[in-house]
Amino acid sequence: ADFDGDQMAVHLPLSIEAQVEAHTLMLATNNIFSPSNGAPIISPSQDVVMGCYYLTMSMAGRRGEGMVFRSFAEVEMAHSLGKVDTHAIIKVKLSEGRCEIDEKGAVGEPGAITETTAGRVLFNSILPESMLFYNLPMRSSELAKVISDCYQLLGRRQTIDLLDNMNRVGFSWSTNSGLSFATDDLIT
Repeated sequence: ADFDGDQMAVHLPLSIEAQVEAHTLMLATNNIFSPSNGAPIISPSQDVVMGCYYLTMSMAGRRGEGMVFRSFAEVEMAHSLGKVDTHAIIKVKLSEGRCEIDEKGAVGEPGAITETTAGRVLFNSILPESMLFYNLPMRSSELAKVISDCYQLLGRRQTIDLLDNMNRVGFSWSTNSGLSFATDDLIT
């Protein structure tokens, strides 16, 4: 201590019941959202956001542009075989019951054929089937909305699984992208 009046304390739950209660209440998986404003406390940052954004970007003129696919599985197969680029603008038929939500927040018809990118299909394949198809570049705020939507629709357990999958995909695509930044790129 530095003798300016600061204090520290150690709280030790002694009984088994108190230990179980403390463990349960402080467990990270039980504290996904802030009690003050309801925003996600656990949300992707830095490399994960960069990877998810890179995965969901669209670029005109990429290999496979204009191709039409019947399912997510066909897109994943074509992508893994190198027939369609991650950022290529394609069309895919959504599964019955799954609707698209675009950058303006408009929700499309269930099972419609939608214009998107292969990367967005790959990103949406980690989401539970009952969620919307998010047809937009995934920035930090969009990822927070996906997490919030998942929690409201499916609950805590599915949201935790989604967060794990989002981290895995984000880190993987951040690495695959080859993106990096130098100190000169930072604004001070």
